[in-house]
Amino acid sequence: MTKDDAEARSAVHCCPRAEQEKIVRSSTKLRSRAVRRLVLIDAGLGRKEEALREGRRAVELLPVEKDAPDGVDMVKYLAMIAAWIGDKDFASEHLAIAIRGPSSLGVAQ
Repeated sequence: MTKDDAEARSAVHCCPRAEQEKIVRSSTKLRSRAVRRLVLIDAGLGRKEEALREGRRAVELLPVEKDAPDGVDMVKYLAMIAAWIGDKDFASEHLAIAIRGPSSLGVAQ
């Protein structure tokens, strides 16, 4: 709101990101909500490679075939990250995957 990008990045990087990363790293079981938050934070901070790497890892660990609701969400978030960083083809491919299976995701989203 204050248009101070450096301050906003610092605030997001120091607390929420560290908190989400701690949750993700401390669990042997994939914590899908924490992973989704972490990849979105990384994308918002401009950490493109980290966001894509974590997003891909999350989709591999929780495939749609294993857990339809959370798996579809992971694919959706990976597509969102790709769109945010400008890879529209990758985003479109993953949205097509997300809407194929049992999903509440629709074209409008």
